[in-house]
Amino acid sequence: MNKHIKLAHPILTMLNLLVLASFLAVGAAFQAALASDQEQFHVGVQPDGRIVVPTNQVLEPAGTQVTFPGRPVDLALTDGGKLLVVKNSKDLVLIDPVTGRIRQTVSIPRRRTKPPGFSVVGLLISGDSIYASDAENHVRVFRRQEDGDYLWVENRELTAPAVGGVVHPAGIARLPSGRGNNVQLRTRSMGFSGTRAADMTRPIRSGL
Repeated sequence: MNKHIKLAHPILTMLNLLVLASFLAVGAAFQAALASDQEQFHVGVQPDGRIVVPTNQVLEPAGTQVTFPGRPVDLALTDGGKLLVVKNSKDLVLIDPVTGRIRQTVSIPRRRTKPPGFSVVGLLISGDSIYASDAENHVRVFRRQEDGDYLWVENRELTAPAVGGVVHPAGIARLPSGRGNNVQLRTRSMGFSGTRAADMTRPIRSGL
Protein backbone atom coordinates (compact mmCIF):
# COMPACT_ATOMS: atom_id res chain seq x y z
CA MET A 1 0.00 0.00 0.00
CA ASN A 2 1.41 3.38 -1.00
CA LYS A 3 1.48 6.08 1.62
CA HIS A 4 1.38 9.67 0.53
CA ILE A 5 3.16 12.11 2.84
CA LYS A 6 1.89 15.64 2.63
CA LEU A 7 4.78 18.10 3.03
CA ALA A 8 4.33 21.49 4.66
CA HIS A 9 4.16 24.47 2.40
CA PRO A 10 7.73 25.57 1.52
CA ILE A 11 7.05 29.19 2.49
CA LEU A 12 5.72 28.19 5.94
CA THR A 13 8.70 25.90 6.52
CA MET A 14 11.08 28.71 5.64
CA LEU A 15 9.31 31.12 8.03
CA ASN A 16 9.54 28.59 10.85
CA LEU A 17 13.24 28.17 10.23
CA LEU A 18 13.75 31.93 10.22
CA VAL A 19 11.87 32.30 13.52
CA LEU A 20 13.90 29.49 15.09
CA ALA A 21 17.15 31.00 13.83
CA SER A 22 16.16 34.37 15.28
CA PHE A 23 15.51 32.85 18.72
CA LEU A 24 18.84 31.02 18.61
CA ALA A 25 20.65 34.21 17.62
CA VAL A 26 19.05 36.20 20.44
CA GLY A 27 19.86 33.46 22.95
CA ALA A 28 23.46 33.28 21.78
CA ALA A 29 23.82 37.06 22.05
CA PHE A 30 22.34 37.01 25.58
CA GLN A 31 24.71 34.24 26.65
CA ALA A 32 27.67 36.12 25.18
CA ALA A 33 26.69 39.32 26.98
CA LEU A 34 26.21 37.41 30.24
CA ALA A 35 29.57 35.72 29.89
CA SER A 36 31.16 39.08 29.14
CA ASP A 37 29.66 40.61 32.31
CA GLN A 38 30.80 37.65 34.40
CA GLU A 39 34.34 37.99 33.09
CA GLN A 40 34.41 41.63 34.17
CA PHE A 41 33.41 40.86 37.76
CA HIS A 42 36.32 40.32 40.13
CA VAL A 43 36.17 40.02 43.91
CA GLY A 44 36.54 43.49 45.41
CA VAL A 45 35.46 47.01 44.55
CA GLN A 46 34.07 47.43 41.02
CA PRO A 47 34.53 50.52 38.81
CA ASP A 48 30.95 51.63 39.54
CA GLY A 49 31.47 51.40 43.33
CA ARG A 50 29.75 48.08 43.88
CA ILE A 51 31.55 45.35 45.80
CA VAL A 52 31.69 41.68 44.84
CA VAL A 53 32.40 39.38 47.79
CA PRO A 54 33.80 35.82 47.58
CA THR A 55 30.33 34.35 48.21
CA ASN A 56 29.11 35.65 44.80
CA GLN A 57 27.11 38.46 46.37
CA VAL A 58 27.12 41.93 44.86
CA LEU A 59 26.87 44.71 47.45
CA GLU A 60 25.89 48.27 46.68
CA PRO A 61 26.55 50.34 49.84
CA ALA A 62 24.40 53.41 50.30
CA GLY A 63 27.09 55.47 52.05
CA THR A 64 30.83 55.81 52.40
CA GLN A 65 32.88 52.64 52.15
CA VAL A 66 35.85 52.03 54.44
CA THR A 67 37.94 48.99 53.64
CA PHE A 68 40.42 47.23 55.94
CA PRO A 69 41.67 43.65 56.33
CA GLY A 70 39.76 41.28 58.58
CA ARG A 71 36.13 40.46 59.33
CA PRO A 72 34.13 43.12 61.23
CA VAL A 73 31.59 41.62 63.62
CA ASP A 74 30.33 44.51 65.77
CA LEU A 75 30.52 48.30 66.05
CA ALA A 76 29.59 51.19 68.34
CA LEU A 77 29.88 54.97 68.40
CA THR A 78 31.67 56.89 71.16
CA ASP A 79 33.00 60.36 71.90
CA GLY A 80 29.65 61.95 71.10
CA GLY A 81 29.45 60.20 67.73
CA LYS A 82 32.89 61.44 66.65
CA LEU A 83 34.53 58.01 66.79
CA LEU A 84 33.33 54.69 65.39
CA VAL A 85 34.75 51.60 67.10
CA VAL A 86 34.68 48.48 64.90
CA LYS A 87 35.24 45.09 66.48
CA ASN A 88 37.29 43.25 63.88
CA SER A 89 38.24 39.58 63.83
CA LYS A 90 41.48 40.12 65.79
CA ASP A 91 41.66 43.85 66.61
CA LEU A 92 39.70 47.05 67.07
CA VAL A 93 39.56 49.53 64.19
CA LEU A 94 38.83 53.14 65.19
CA ILE A 95 37.32 55.20 62.37
CA ASP A 96 36.41 58.85 61.94
CA PRO A 97 32.75 58.53 60.82
CA VAL A 98 32.82 61.89 59.02
CA THR A 99 35.90 61.40 56.84
CA GLY A 100 36.08 57.60 56.87
CA ARG A 101 39.74 57.80 57.90
CA ILE A 102 41.08 54.98 60.05
CA ARG A 103 42.49 56.73 63.12
CA GLN A 104 43.90 53.72 64.94
CA THR A 105 44.07 49.92 64.91
CA VAL A 106 44.39 48.43 68.40
CA SER A 107 45.65 44.87 68.73
CA ILE A 108 46.06 42.47 71.65
CA PRO A 109 49.62 41.32 72.44
CA ARG A 110 50.25 37.82 71.10
CA ARG A 111 50.92 35.49 74.02
CA ARG A 112 50.05 32.28 72.18
CA THR A 113 51.02 30.79 68.84
CA LYS A 114 47.37 30.93 67.77
CA PRO A 115 45.58 33.46 69.97
CA PRO A 116 41.77 33.48 69.80
CA GLY A 117 40.02 36.10 67.75
CA PHE A 118 37.08 38.17 68.90
CA SER A 119 33.65 36.61 69.37
CA VAL A 120 30.81 37.06 66.91
CA VAL A 121 29.30 39.97 68.91
CA GLY A 122 30.07 41.68 72.20
CA LEU A 123 31.26 45.28 72.28
CA LEU A 124 30.62 47.83 75.03
CA ILE A 125 31.96 51.36 75.52
CA SER A 126 31.74 52.78 79.01
CA GLY A 127 33.48 56.07 79.75
CA ASP A 128 37.10 55.79 78.63
CA SER A 129 36.99 51.98 78.47
CA ILE A 130 36.13 49.59 75.65
CA TYR A 131 35.11 46.03 76.51
CA ALA A 132 35.27 43.37 73.77
CA SER A 133 34.67 39.66 74.30
CA ASP A 134 36.94 37.14 72.60
CA ALA A 135 35.98 33.75 71.15
CA GLU A 136 37.09 31.78 74.21
CA ASN A 137 37.17 32.87 77.86
CA HIS A 138 37.90 36.58 78.23
CA VAL A 139 36.61 40.11 78.01
CA ARG A 140 39.41 42.27 76.61
CA VAL A 141 39.66 45.75 78.10
CA PHE A 142 41.03 48.78 76.22
CA ARG A 143 41.42 52.22 77.77
CA ARG A 144 41.81 55.70 76.32
CA GLN A 145 45.21 57.26 76.98
CA GLU A 146 46.08 60.93 77.53
CA ASP A 147 46.88 61.39 73.83
CA GLY A 148 43.43 60.12 72.84
CA ASP A 149 44.60 56.74 71.54
CA TYR A 150 43.33 53.49 73.02
CA LEU A 151 45.54 50.79 74.52
CA TRP A 152 44.86 47.21 75.60
CA VAL A 153 45.23 47.13 79.40
CA GLU A 154 43.94 43.79 80.69
CA ASN A 155 41.96 40.59 80.16
CA ARG A 156 39.05 39.68 82.40
CA GLU A 157 38.68 35.94 82.64
CA LEU A 158 35.15 34.55 82.62
CA THR A 159 34.08 31.62 84.78
CA ALA A 160 34.19 28.36 82.83
CA PRO A 161 30.89 26.50 82.39
CA ALA A 162 30.25 23.48 84.61
CA VAL A 163 29.75 21.32 81.52
CA GLY A 164 33.33 22.00 80.46
CA GLY A 165 34.81 23.63 77.40
CA VAL A 166 35.37 27.29 76.67
CA VAL A 167 32.94 30.04 77.61
CA HIS A 168 32.18 31.45 74.13
CA PRO A 169 30.91 34.88 75.26
CA ALA A 170 28.55 36.49 72.77
CA GLY A 171 27.19 39.84 73.85
CA ILE A 172 27.81 42.60 76.41
CA ALA A 173 25.24 45.09 77.67
CA ARG A 174 25.11 47.86 80.24
CA LEU A 175 22.68 47.13 83.06
CA PRO A 176 19.70 49.52 83.27
CA SER A 177 20.87 50.70 86.69
CA GLY A 178 24.18 51.79 85.19
CA ARG A 179 26.05 50.12 88.05
CA GLY A 180 27.40 47.17 86.15
CA ASN A 181 27.60 45.23 82.90
CA ASN A 182 26.31 41.86 81.79
CA VAL A 183 28.07 39.33 79.54
CA GLN A 184 26.07 36.63 77.77
CA LEU A 185 27.86 33.29 77.97
CA ARG A 186 27.30 29.91 76.33
CA THR A 187 25.17 28.48 79.15
CA ARG A 188 24.35 31.51 81.31
CA SER A 189 25.27 35.14 81.86
CA MET A 190 27.48 36.91 84.38
CA GLY A 191 28.11 40.49 85.41
CA PHE A 192 31.12 42.69 86.02
CA SER A 193 31.59 46.24 87.26
CA GLY A 194 34.32 48.68 88.18
CA THR A 195 37.69 48.90 86.50
CA ARG A 196 39.49 45.86 87.89
CA ALA A 197 39.56 42.23 86.85
CA ALA A 198 38.62 41.37 90.44
CA ASP A 199 35.25 43.01 89.92
CA MET A 200 33.82 39.98 88.07
CA THR A 201 30.68 38.74 89.82
CA ARG A 202 28.97 35.38 90.02
CA PRO A 203 27.27 33.75 87.01
CA ILE A 204 23.53 34.15 86.56
CA ARG A 205 21.37 31.49 84.96
CA SER A 206 19.77 32.83 81.81
CA GLY A 207 17.92 29.76 80.53
CA LEU A 208 20.04 29.47 77.37
